[in-house]
Amino acid sequence: MLKLAAAAIALSLTFAACTPMVAVETANVRVAHLSPNTPNVDVWLDGAVVPALTNVPFKTVSGYLKIPVGPHSIAVYATGTTTNPAINVPSLTLEKKNYTVGAIGLLNGTGAQALKANVYVDDLTSNTTKARVRVVHASPDAPNVDVAVQGGAVVVTNLAYPSATATYLELAAGAYPLEIRATGSAAAVLKFTTPALEAGKVYTVFAVDVVAKLGVVAVADAAAQ
Repeated sequence: MLKLAAAAIALSLTFAACTPMVAVETANVRVAHLSPNTPNVDVWLDGAVVPALTNVPFKTVSGYLKIPVGPHSIAVYATGTTTNPAINVPSLTLEKKNYTVGAIGLLNGTGAQALKANVYVDDLTSNTTKARVRVVHASPDAPNVDVAVQGGAVVVTNLAYPSATATYLELAAGAYPLEIRATGSAAAVLKFTTPALEAGKVYTVFAVDVVAKLGVVAVADAAAQ
């Protein structure tokens, strides 16, 4: 179960207390557990005394946390432990933007499949008449992929791990039957249907897990208030 730690709140309040006459600029940051063989994790920010997120399972995408802009450290541990972090990011400089920090790759993986944090900048600009959709390739052993309408036209071409589509698809409201194919192939590796997309909302679809168990996680993106 996810819970926003008191440390993250206290951090924001501390900054506000130190600069009462100046508004503190913040980034919106969420964490996505996208590593299929990594257990539930705790996420620690700036060496706080309690984690910012606890017991986060695979395929979970947290809500956005408001974090002051500037440099921060992030450490990810197996839940309940505080030694030998699975991921350690000693310095991540945040701007006044929206971010997804994805834990991607394989625990004890090597090379391109090594477990790491990958940072995506999220564009939450809305289109009042369309849904905006981005796809993230987070399957560590999958080749480059195309995303297509089931049995039909390709809508995302040659997406490589661990990339996100450079632009968002703009789609009419509704649910869409899609499929993932190895780039250039007509054979579907996975068929799925999106949730019912709503005009004015922004979505991210993560392709996750190893090829043999490929799946998708679709979330509606919304900035912290």
